[in-house]
Amino acid sequence: AKTHNSGDRDARDVLVRMYDGDPSDGTLLAEDIFDTIMSGHGATLISTGTLAAGGHDIVVLVDPDGDIPEISERNNTALKTVTVLPAVEVIDLSANEIVFTPEDPEEGEVVDIRCGVKNESTITVENIKLRVYEGDPDAGGSLLIPEVTIPQLGQGNNGWITIKRDTTGWGGVHEIYVVADPENAIQEQDEDNNRASRSLTVTTQAITDLALTAGGISFSPLEPAVGNTVTLNCIVENTGSEA
Repeated sequence: AKTHNSGDRDARDVLVRMYDGDPSDGTLLAEDIFDTIMSGHGATLISTGTLAAGGHDIVVLVDPDGDIPEISERNNTALKTVTVLPAVEVIDLSANEIVFTPEDPEEGEVVDIRCGVKNESTITVENIKLRVYEGDPDAGGSLLIPEVTIPQLGQGNNGWITIKRDTTGWGGVHEIYVVADPENAIQEQDEDNNRASRSLTVTTQAITDLALTAGGISFSPLEPAVGNTVTLNCIVENTGSEA
C-alpha cells in the first residue's frame, strides 16, 4: 500500500497500518513508521503472508491516531477487497533416480540399490506402493524384493528404500526399474513419471582355469616299436579369463 504526501510540507514520523478487515476487530497485517515523507512523494507499506480462501477487505490507515495536523483527515483511510481462490488439489508422484553403491561392483560384492519416490503433490499422500524389478516389468521383469508400502509422504518429500544385493553369480548387465503406485490406485495428474530405470554393470572377476583333455595328447610315432624313442605332446588350455 502506498501513502502519498499531497501537502506542501514534509511529514515526519508517519504511522501506517494495514488490516485484514475492520481495524476495530480485524487482523493487523503490517505496521510501519516512516521517518519522513517529503512533500509530493510517497512511501510503501508491504505485507507478506497467506490469506485464507474467500473475500478479504484490506484496510490501510495513515496517521490513525491523528498525531499529524492535516488539511483533511478524510483521505487517510483506503479499502480494497481481495478474493483469494481455494487452492487446487494436485496429486503427482514421481520415481526418483536410482543410486548404486558401489557404482561399478565386482561379482561377489554386495551392492546397495537405493531408489524411491517423490511427492510432487500439493497435499500429503498416503499408502504409496513401490516395486523394484530386475528387468522391464512389462516384459517379464522379476521383483528384487517384495512390494514396499510407504505409509505417508508429505508435500515435496522423498521416500527411499535401500536393497542390499549379493552379486555372487550375478555378473553382467542388469536393468533395474523402480515403479511407484504400480496398480494406479492413486489418481494422479501425471502417471507417466511413476517409473525410473538404470543399468547396473556387475564386473565378472577374472579367473584362471587350466584344462587338459584326451584330445590334447598325442604320440609320435603313433605305433612305436620296442626300443623306439616316443615323443609325447600335451596341450594345456586356459579356459579362464585371466592368464
